Amino acid sequence: MDDEFQCPVCMLLPDSGIYQCINGHLICETCKNAIQSSRNNAHEPAGIPCPTCRVLMPTTNTSRVLAMEESLSSRMETCMHCSKSMIRREYLQHVASCPESHVLCEGGKEDGGCCWSGKLKDLEAHASACPILIISLFGRQVEGFRGSCLCVHTLLSQSCSQENSRA
Repeated sequence: MDDEFQCPVCMLLPDSGIYQCINGHLICETCKNAIQSSRNNAHEPAGIPCPTCRVLMPTTNTSRVLAMEESLSSRMETCMHCSKSMIRREYLQHVASCPESHVLCEGGKEDGGCCWSGKLKDLEAHASACPILIISLFGRQVEGFRGSCLCVHTLLSQSCSQENSRA
């Protein structure tokens, strides 16, 4: 059943609009826009080629398949993090903020940063105690903190290495 809803370009179920060519082949809004923006060239014909039959689809007034969009948005989906079932339009909002989803500490983006990872519901508690985040947020304002930053990075890296070797 998913095959009839899948975009032939990205092979995913569309999160937004579904468009069709004059022969009824589908493309999701994200892929349609990406192809359209990559082809914005005065030397190319107006329109984008259908990914299935290559007929040109107009860049404006492209036919949306509203019945299929509605059918897809009312399907039941199960969150891969918390196993709750809900209709797809709610699922798309839920999955982005599911408290059970796996996240990484924002302080881990730089080399030697924080190596914490856990559930979204635990991130706030971690962030309030994470020395890397505290230094990155407040260290820019305090001249003396820059020297301490290396020490905290070193201690945290050693701590993370020890935790990871236990796991």
